[in-house]
Amino acid sequence: MSYPVAAVILSHNNANKIDRALESVTWCNEVFIVDSQSNDGTRKIAREYGATIIDAPDVEPTEPFDHLRQLGIDAASYQLILRIDSDEWFRKELQTRLQELIENSNEIGIVSAPRVNYVGERRLTGGRQWPDYQPILFKSKHITIHECVHEWIKFDDDQKQVLPLQEELLIQHDYADSLKDYFETQRRYAKIAGNNRRFSIFELFVSPIWAAYHTVIELRGYRDGFLGLGLGLCWSWYHFE
Repeated sequence: MSYPVAAVILSHNNANKIDRALESVTWCNEVFIVDSQSNDGTRKIAREYGATIIDAPDVEPTEPFDHLRQLGIDAASYQLILRIDSDEWFRKELQTRLQELIENSNEIGIVSAPRVNYVGERRLTGGRQWPDYQPILFKSKHITIHECVHEWIKFDDDQKQVLPLQEELLIQHDYADSLKDYFETQRRYAKIAGNNRRFSIFELFVSPIWAAYHTVIELRGYRDGFLGLGLGLCWSWYHFE
């Protein structure tokens, strides 16, 4: 059974992961892959699932990319949008919960769900990555997309609905293949965010220290052992760079 919702997936050379994202949205009436010039088989897999491919520019490492989701939203025949990234997937229980919400879509503004992140095979249980709430279902009229890394979507809080922190409702996310991969990703995000930030000597030295303390101690990143410490240092470097 299909539901009157359009799924929008950003992709760029994610052939080894995107099949799980596509499996998660087979019940949607439309599926759009906003693809930034993939050359690794991503597009072939998407077509096998019947998804519509929308060409997006292959942005430079210092340029934002989240706003490209708007291309999929504009192409959709429906106001109700399901957002999922190419390295995420939903369990059946979460898919069922979303379908139940859609059946009462007049009440939907924006729905966020908790997300669990993995670095390699390691599931993160502390730090910035837990719990990590992400917007996944919304009516396009209730949101605005911006060219800001980490803060690409804006909406009124009174329109927000949050799914409970339950194991079966967790978005599954392959955050990075390794700590090194995570570090390189944060460096890219730092370059994007840095283009919109005023230079400050105070921020240059205080912000990284605060970021490490906040991530490892206050958010209990230490629960992930040496990996949690490494992630905290990566986040500190993000603020410095």
